[in-house]
Amino acid sequence: LYLSIEKVRFGERLSVVYQIAQDTRDAKVPSLLLQPIVENAIKYAIESKKDNGLIVVSSQTHDGRLFINVSDDGPGLDDNQKQGFGIGINNTKERLSTMFSGKTDVSIKNNLDKGITVTLSLPYIQVSANDG
Repeated sequence: LYLSIEKVRFGERLSVVYQIAQDTRDAKVPSLLLQPIVENAIKYAIESKKDNGLIVVSSQTHDGRLFINVSDDGPGLDDNQKQGFGIGINNTKERLSTMFSGKTDVSIKNNLDKGITVTLSLPYIQVSANDG
């Protein structure tokens, strides 16, 4: 929903691609999990550029784990940014660790060409009929 609002704001300057694997569509994930990550992509990759920008949200499962990626084509991380996470990412990392008893990982890496990818790795849990 947040990305649809930003799409209105940026118009043609923002392209969003969703690559959601079918087997991840029933994964149980915390609400608003991607909000701070996508906000960072908008702030650091899209707002800072004069030309068009791209955000890709993707998901897949592997060995009982759910992997969610948010990639952008912005300037990437400089050496100072590589040293640590920002507040939004730290809060996401802490929230996931608490909810899944430390069985999570959050990584941020520069893409080979340009931009960054934030990867969330957490246990894959299917939404049950009782979860409503």
